[in-house]
Amino acid sequence: MAPYIGAMWDCVLPALPLVQSEEYMLIFSDVLRELSRCASRYLAQPPQGAEELDITRETAAAKAYVTFLVLFNKWFPTAKGKVMEATLDVIGQLFFIMSTQTLKNHLQCLITELLHQYGTRIQHFYVTECLCHLLDAVLCHRKWSKRLYHSLDNILSTLFTQVCAKTEISDTLSNWNQTSALRAFQVLGPIYQEDIMAFLRKPMEGAEEVECTAALTVLREVTQEPPHMDKVKDLMVQSVALLIHKNNYQVKSPLLQLIRSFACCGYLTLPGGSVLVDFLIQQCELPVCSVKPEGDWDEEAVQVYSINTLNLVPWKMLLQFVCPLEYVNTFIPVCKTLTSLFIKSGKGGLSPYLAELHRRPTELPTPQALLLRLLVISLYPYKDGGCGVVALQLLHALHPLNSLHPVMHSDLGQLWMEMIPELIQYLEAHNEGTLEEEKWKDKLLQVTFILSRGL
Repeated sequence: MAPYIGAMWDCVLPALPLVQSEEYMLIFSDVLRELSRCASRYLAQPPQGAEELDITRETAAAKAYVTFLVLFNKWFPTAKGKVMEATLDVIGQLFFIMSTQTLKNHLQCLITELLHQYGTRIQHFYVTECLCHLLDAVLCHRKWSKRLYHSLDNILSTLFTQVCAKTEISDTLSNWNQTSALRAFQVLGPIYQEDIMAFLRKPMEGAEEVECTAALTVLREVTQEPPHMDKVKDLMVQSVALLIHKNNYQVKSPLLQLIRSFACCGYLTLPGGSVLVDFLIQQCELPVCSVKPEGDWDEEAVQVYSINTLNLVPWKMLLQFVCPLEYVNTFIPVCKTLTSLFIKSGKGGLSPYLAELHRRPTELPTPQALLLRLLVISLYPYKDGGCGVVALQLLHALHPLNSLHPVMHSDLGQLWMEMIPELIQYLEAHNEGTLEEEKWKDKLLQVTFILSRGL
C-alpha cells in the first residue's frame, strides 16, 4: 500500500463529495483515516530499502486540505453520532499533514466548532482527541501561540471539565477521554505555564473535592513531561504546600503522585517543599483503620507508595526527620531510605559531606545529636519492628562521611568499620527472646564511649 498512497487518495477524493448515506460515510472515514496515518508515518520516517512513494509532503498537504474542506464543509453540518465521531477521527489525523498556512487560516473556526461539539450527544473522547491533535499540530510552531491565546480560557475550562468528569472503570471511552484531556494539558503546558497555573489555583483553593483532585492530577501530568513548568515551579510548590497546610484535601492519592513528580523534577528543595516532604513522611506511618474517600487508595497502599517515594527525596531533607520524637513512628522507613541512599552514593563515589551538618545546625542535626539518637534507639533493638537494627545499619552507612569531617579523629574510621558491623551481626544472631539485655547494653556502651571520644 505504501508506494501507492497518492494514487489511492486520488481515487477516493472525487467520490468523497458524493457520499450521502451513513454506511458509506463510515466506510470512507475508515479508508481516509488509514491513508492519513500511512502518509504521516512514511513521510516522517521512510523505511530503508522501501520503494519510492508516489506522494511528497507538498502533495500530501494538498490532498489533506481538499479532504478537510469536504469533511468540514459538507459532512460536519449534517453528521451525527457515529458518523461525526468517525469524521473527527479522520480530521485529527489530517492536522499533521496539512500545511502550516492552512491550519493557521482555519484555526479559530476549528476551535469554535470543536468546543461546540461538546454540547452534542457524541462521545466526548472523539472531540477531545481531535482537539488534542489540533493543539499538538499548531503548537509545534511556537510563534502561533498568540493565535490560541484569546481562546485559551475556553479551551482550559473545557479540558478541565473532561478531567473532572466521573468515570467508571468499565467505561473505556470516558477513561480515554480523560487521558486525552490530560495529554492536551501536557501539550499546552510548556507554552502557557503561567496561564495554566493561574487557572488551576482557583480549584485548588476552592472547597470542591472533585475540582481540587482534578487540578492536582493536571499539575502532575504537566510536570511529568519535559520541558517541565520551570517558570512557575515556585508557585506550584507553594500552592500545594498551602493546600496541605489548610488541610484542604480529602483524596490523598493525586497529592502523593504530584509530590513524587515534584521530587523527580527536583522541586522539593524549593520554598514550601519541606511541607510536602513532611506530609509524605506522615503517610509512611503504619496504616490505621479508617474509612477511605471514594476513589482513593486504602491506607496500606498510601503507606507503600509514600515509602517508595522517599528515595527521591534529598538526603539532607530526610535527615531532619531522624531525631525529632514526633516522627518516631516513621523512624524505620526514613532510616532504611537514608541507609540505601548513602550506600548507593558511596558506591558512586559521591558520599555526602558530613560538614553540612555543622554548617546548617538550624536545619540538620549535628553529628553528636545524630549519633546519640541512633545509639539510644539501639538500646532496645527489636522494639517496634526492629528499630535498633535499622539504627545501627544507618550508623554503619554513615561511615564514609566521617573521613571527610574535620572534627573527627582520623583513626575513628577503622574502629567505626569494625565495631558497628559486629553489633549488627550480634543482633542478627539473636532475637528478642535470646538477647541478653545487660550484655547488649554493655557492648553498646563500649561503642558509645569510643565513638563519642572521636567527635
